[in-house]
Amino acid sequence: MTDGSSIFRPEALEARARVQTPGDVVRLGATWTTWAFWGLVALVAVALIAATQIEIRSFATGPTARLGGRVAVLVPAPAAAEVVKGSSVLIGGREARVIAAGGRPMSTALVERRFGVEVDEPSVLIVTSARATASATGIARVEVGSDPVIVALVPGLRALFGDDDA
Repeated sequence: MTDGSSIFRPEALEARARVQTPGDVVRLGATWTTWAFWGLVALVAVALIAATQIEIRSFATGPTARLGGRVAVLVPAPAAAEVVKGSSVLIGGREARVIAAGGRPMSTALVERRFGVEVDEPSVLIVTSARATASATGIARVEVGSDPVIVALVPGLRALFGDDDA
């Protein structure tokens, strides 16, 4: 090596000079991979934060009826247990609030006799803040709960977010 020749083997110099062809090992610069790694870590952190903060609302659907100048919704009995005063109600594109919830479930025959509405299962009457108008008839959706997105993705996490049903 005292004759001024390179300290590298000729094969190594040839491999270095050769243009990368399909099937060769991918070679990336250290700076690019460092930025990509930390960018990916930041993206995962943002996704986890968003998944715990963004909520998915659940609704029960039922027919509407008039009750003393207000719109009432006949919600299936199993879903009505989750309705609380102040919950959101969507009636024909308008939003209202629940002002009274609960009570005993009414049979399908009783609902039809009292309100002239057919239902498929025993229902509970939910009174809303919406005023009864001609456009307030039809189907309404009553909010019965909400969960963070992460609970929808990983159901076992429900216990961490305050729900004892897990």
